[in-house]
Formats: sequence, structure tokens, C-alpha cells
Amino acid sequence: MIALAMDYVASFFPNERFVSIGGSIARGTADQYSDVDLTIYNHLKVTDDQNVEYRDIIIQIHFSSLPRIRSVCKDPWANRFLSEIRVLRDKDNLLRNIHQEACTFLNSSSAQKKMIYTVQEIVQHRILAAKRFYQIGRFYSATNAAMGSWSEAAFLYLYLAVSDLERAEAFYDQLLPLLGFDLKDKEKDAVLESEYKIVEYHHKAFSLGFVSPRSVYKEEKVSRRKPGALHHLAFQVGLRAEVDRLFAEIKKMRINIVHFPRFYPEYCKDYYAFFFKDSEGIEYEIVSFNRSAYFVL
Repeated sequence: MIALAMDYVASFFPNERFVSIGGSIARGTADQYSDVDLTIYNHLKVTDDQNVEYRDIIIQIHFSSLPRIRSVCKDPWANRFLSEIRVLRDKDNLLRNIHQEACTFLNSSSAQKKMIYTVQEIVQHRILAAKRFYQIGRFYSATNAAMGSWSEAAFLYLYLAVSDLERAEAFYDQLLPLLGFDLKDKEKDAVLESEYKIVEYHHKAFSLGFVSPRSVYKEEKVSRRKPGALHHLAFQVGLRAEVDRLFAEIKKMRINIVHFPRFYPEYCKDYYAFFFKDSEGIEYEIVSFNRSAYFVL
């Protein structure tokens, strides 16, 4: 895939000085579902991103100015993708130096704290926007803003009750490392007199916990349409190639794939996702789309 990407760049962008590849190919985890994710830096003509087919492979082409370390340090959240690129062309060794400095910073504790602070600010901004929209009668916009603030806050700390905690733990021990969790940070606790057991998985950005049911509810079945129930939970990733990579890994777990990866233009024109259910019947979604292009708060 690297060779194909380099051939494509040589054929269609022969004069570009700075090119990188991202996604599963850059990480070395590409498979038959992966596409090629290219970024062309300092392109002479301002143009929109493109999706093209080349030798039966989809190539996503992004156009960007060359990253600046000052910008990375100022807003690591917006530049976090730099930690997962591979430089394909760098005539002055400038892009490689930027990449190395960016990776060093993005992996530092100060950058991680700054990214968490940024997400917390996003939550507060959306809450205030929801209130403003509601006050002026823009109820649909208020709903979108409120849902956005809930989703950001929920991913900082979310607990789900499951019917079989041991079965759920075995499942999430496989799933969550694919989503960036480290099992070294898993914790367990119990309050037996309250029929309460919990398994918590901690990520640098949020925590996800699973709680045992009270015995009176143990035989109840999951229904997404039951009032008060969780309908489904979505994880957003940056690139469509990442959706494909996760699909390839998750389907190896022999679970219930509800919908295979595809575009959902009825949601947004670039909405690309797949859906699956966990061991307890809870539905999940892995999605990539440019949310900021549709929900400007």
C-alpha cells in the first residue's frame, strides 16, 4: 500500500514537496478493508479534500498547510493526528523534523492535560449554546448542542449496567484496547451488601465502567427502545480508514455485526460507520465524519 501511495503521488502530484500518509497504513495495521489516506502540504492551489479510486483502491486526499510546532503546542487536540502519520515525501527534511517534534510533545503529560482541558471547554461551550438556542426558540439547534455536550461529558465518565459482569469483562478486555484503553488501568470494586460490583476501564480522556445488576433485574433483556435505556453508543474516529481498521479487528471477535461499514448520506454526506452489539446486547457505532461542518455552535 505504501508503494501504491508513492506511485499515485509520483503520477498526480510530482512537484509536491511534502506528502504524508496516515491511518492504518501509517500504523502498519492495514488490511483488505483499508484505504489510502494522503495529506498534501502547501499545495499551490486551494482545493477541497477528494476521494479518488486508483488501481481499485480508494485514496482520500487532504490538502493542508505545513504544520507548525507553535500551533501544535497551542492546540494539541486539533493536531493530534500528527502522532500517526508517515512521511512519504520531504525534500528538505522539514516535515520529518516537524513530525518528530510534534510526536515528542503530543506524548508528553503537559499535552495530554491540555487536550483534556480542551475537551472540557468544548462541553461547557455546548451547554451554553444549548441554553442560548432554547431561549430564542431554536429548539432543534438546542437539542443538537445538548446532545453534543452530553456525549463529550459522558465519555469523560460513563457507567453501564450489564446482565453478566464476568461475560462483559471478558468482552471489553478484547474491545477496549482496540479503542486506545490500556488494561493496566483497569480497576474493580464491590459493595456486596448492595449487590454492587464494578469493572472500570480508564483512558487518559475518559473512563468507562460496567456494573452488575441487582438480582431482581438479572433476567431482564436489553431493549434500546425502553424508556430510560441507552439506544446506542457511538465512538467517533478521525478517518474513514480507521473505521475500516476497527471493523476488521472487531469482526474477529465473532460478535453480532448489525451494519457493515458504509456511508449514511441520510445523516451527513461523509458519515461513514458500522454498528455492532456487545456480549450484553448493547449496540455500538464506530463512525467518521466532519462533525464541525454540520453543527456550528
